Parts: sequence; C-alpha cells; structure tokens
Amino acid sequence: MSDISKVIKEKERDRNCIDAIARSAGVGKTTIYRWYASKEELVADAIESVREEIEIPDTGTLSSDIDCIIEIAVKTTLTPLGRQILAMIISAASSSPQFAQVYWTKYLLPRLRSFSGCDRTS
Repeated sequence: MSDISKVIKEKERDRNCIDAIARSAGVGKTTIYRWYASKEELVADAIESVREEIEIPDTGTLSSDIDCIIEIAVKTTLTPLGRQILAMIISAASSSPQFAQVYWTKYLLPRLRSFSGCDRTS
C-alpha cells in the first residue's frame, strides 16, 4: 500500500493513476478494480493505510478524554506524515466530491458512530 500512496502523490490522482498503481504493484488494471470499486475508494484506502489509528482514551471524564484526543490529533498532524496525510485528504476531497463521499462513508462516519456510542458522563 505504501507504493500506492507514492504513486497517488506523484500522479496527483490523474487518469493514469490506476495504470501506474497496477504497474507498481505488478498486477493488471482489472486486478485493481477487483479490489476497489473506484479510484476514489483506492485513494481513501491508501491514505488510511498510512494514517495511525488514534485510540479513544479513558481518563475518567469526557472532558479530559476530549482534551487527550485533541492533543493526540494535534501532535499527529504536526508530524511530516501527518501533514502529508492531511494535505492528501484535503486535496482529494476538494477536487473530487466522489472521494469526499467515499472517505466520509467508509472512514469518518464509522469513527463518529463509535465515538458517539461512548456513554460517559463528564
């Protein structure tokens, strides 16, 4: 998946992106489309493959948990990889409504639902 991330960054998600990824992976384009329904889904998975998962802390209070999550997110975003991932997400989402929808549905909404399922009092 890191090869895919490199190709996507180099190609800026142009039309030849799938061809370049297939060549880099040593497979045919049809194989890529067996794994992914669309280029947007492939880009979202490539971004997620290098993004670190942030664990939801349990400090004892909701407000402290939120403070920890924000601190972790800021520290992550300030790393070179964090900046690159954020830039890729913003770039892809701003240029492709399809990507924004895939990323929201496949990654952001499930995280939001798991977080909102936390039943804690502050």
